Amino acid sequence: MLYIKFTKDYLEYFEEDCKYPDFLKKLIFTFRKFFGKITKIKNDNGEVVLIPEKSNKFKKSLMKFLKIYYVKTVVLANDLQEFREDIENQKIKILDGKWLYKYLLSDVVDFVVKNKGVALNEQTISFAVNSPDDIDLENLKNLARNCRSLNLITKDEYRFKKLEETMYKEDGVALNIAYNYKKSLLKSDIVINVDLNEKEFNKFAFPRKAVIINLKNVKIHSKGFNGINILKYEIDFPKQYENEILNLDSFNKEILYESYIYKRTAPKNILTRIKRDGLQVARLLGKNGYIDQKEYERV
Repeated sequence: MLYIKFTKDYLEYFEEDCKYPDFLKKLIFTFRKFFGKITKIKNDNGEVVLIPEKSNKFKKSLMKFLKIYYVKTVVLANDLQEFREDIENQKIKILDGKWLYKYLLSDVVDFVVKNKGVALNEQTISFAVNSPDDIDLENLKNLARNCRSLNLITKDEYRFKKLEETMYKEDGVALNIAYNYKKSLLKSDIVINVDLNEKEFNKFAFPRKAVIINLKNVKIHSKGFNGINILKYEIDFPKQYENEILNLDSFNKEILYESYIYKRTAPKNILTRIKRDGLQVARLLGKNGYIDQKEYERV
């Protein structure tokens, strides 16, 4: 994994075992900064590109580096967001925590019901998705087995027919598949929006006091909606990684953890890793920031 970090501390530009005297380190740092040369050092989970100046000179140097080394995925420090557009224009993926959000969905739901003071098996959940990937299907199955009832909101009913038949045969769980703007969500306690965009999602009539978990950054336009619209999450960073993040304190911790486990593998492998690490959802956020206990109790 490649991390891109801004720092003016010249000592960070050298490996820990570097024996150069201090004055020589300063001289090398000054030389590289003057000529717009970026520096790459090793990290426990990959490599870190260090940038001493937020200038076009270093932006061009970074873009050249990413192109030469065919970089496909990066983690960008919070204070280098002005580089985001140029990086994305090179078709390079910048981790943003949304991949991890999907893998934490069941934990987010558990966090919600715990704070509401209810049991999951008392809740009706609506799960809105049109183009599911493997983790979406895994989440759908896990939630359907444990909640009171699950409504699958999708335009592509055919894609889910096999899953519907399998779940009923193996678990005795029936999926209610529908896509009715006026009725589909109205009896829901929790609504999960996986991939519907803002315009499409807002065509639905929402329960007045439902909890909406948005995996996309979608605003709710309905004036009658008086529930909770969850847009982001925060985690308690696992203690076993604390030493690894000492030099990466300018990175979002959710994105940082995502970078540690990000890989192409079966969802169950990722879920097992998260469980083994003991990762915990610490807080959920809406458009106005942290959602407090009173908000959950109110709905």
